[in-house]
Amino acid sequence: MSTSVGKLKRPADYIAEQADKIQQVVDAFNVPVEAVAVLAERLFARRLESASTVTRDEADALLRTRGLQLAERLIQEAGESLSSEEAARRLGATRQTVNDKKKRGELLAFKLPVGRGDRFPMWQFDGKHVRQWVPKVIEHLGNGFEALSFLLARRQSLNGQRFLDLALSGDEAAIHDLLDLASRNGESA
Repeated sequence: MSTSVGKLKRPADYIAEQADKIQQVVDAFNVPVEAVAVLAERLFARRLESASTVTRDEADALLRTRGLQLAERLIQEAGESLSSEEAARRLGATRQTVNDKKKRGELLAFKLPVGRGDRFPMWQFDGKHVRQWVPKVIEHLGNGFEALSFLLARRQSLNGQRFLDLALSGDEAAIHDLLDLASRNGESA
């Protein structure tokens, strides 16, 4: 397996070939995806430091790796999440209704980096209803990882707490501050 980048016509072909090999190792040895992402980032970082030029494919691959790491961290910090079917049962609705609510910005959803379908953080539900502040956060920041990142960030201004924790505690002043900051962040985006 001594294929070199120079022998291939396109670096993207080489990257795809290597990704297939890495996937085989991950599957065979049950290697955590996070470990692969960290290793890939280190390898790309070394390549970037030693190269006089970096191909667009190499830069894109590094950015994707960093994005996957951030997504994985956010997914873990978000806690339990529901599939579309589970969210529909929770709301007493159909899967189509859940999808429509997501599209209208009434339900916070994110996509897993690998796999299909949306995931819905459990904490946005209050019984059979969506917490009132969730659609407002989505309105200002968009759906998905942007909103998750905003809610899950530990903030110095909150003594290291997260807006999510304060909002879930029912602290009306914190919810007001959360929505105010979300509005300002949304305006600057």
